[in-house]
Amino acid sequence: MSWADVFKSPVAIGYLDKDISGFRQSADEEKIRSHAKRSRYNLVKTVVFSSRTDRPMQRLVNVVEHLGAEAVFIPDIRHLDGSAIPRKLHEIATVITVDPESIYQRMRRKQCPDVRRHPSRTPWEVGWMNDRSVTGPVTPRVEALAARAGRAGYRLVRGWASPYPWQLLDAEDDEPIHTAATLDLIERILDE
Repeated sequence: MSWADVFKSPVAIGYLDKDISGFRQSADEEKIRSHAKRSRYNLVKTVVFSSRTDRPMQRLVNVVEHLGAEAVFIPDIRHLDGSAIPRKLHEIATVITVDPESIYQRMRRKQCPDVRRHPSRTPWEVGWMNDRSVTGPVTPRVEALAARAGRAGYRLVRGWASPYPWQLLDAEDDEPIHTAATLDLIERILDE
């Protein structure tokens, strides 16, 4: 896989429960890496929690939202709180199991508002609009940052390249002004 392919690939993370993997943890991590590569995902991180981790599923959801991951690779379904995918995780990411090989598609896809769909609203009111802007669910944090960006004369969109998944575009001519890897960096830019 070339660097150009990595930048085009959707972002994913791996997840496993250390208590379930046990001595197979290294093998499980390798299976996740190779399955993600075969599936053409850019695996940016593997998260490992154990029974001593406080609220592991909420923490996993936080990591997915923070990184803007589109998929979570797991060795098998038992690693996610037993036998079911937690609803909150299923709403924001596709879950892919390695063994047996299964794909649980994200439950919903919420598109960003688009000026073409809302011609009576100005770009500053909409804050963000673009067919490529967000391919996954829109979180309250993204909505708030998009509104702030709109008031500052920018549009918040998802970028094309995975190391910089967020962009602030000039609201008038769609020229990229800033790119950032995380929403935290976008927030810092808007605070300046």
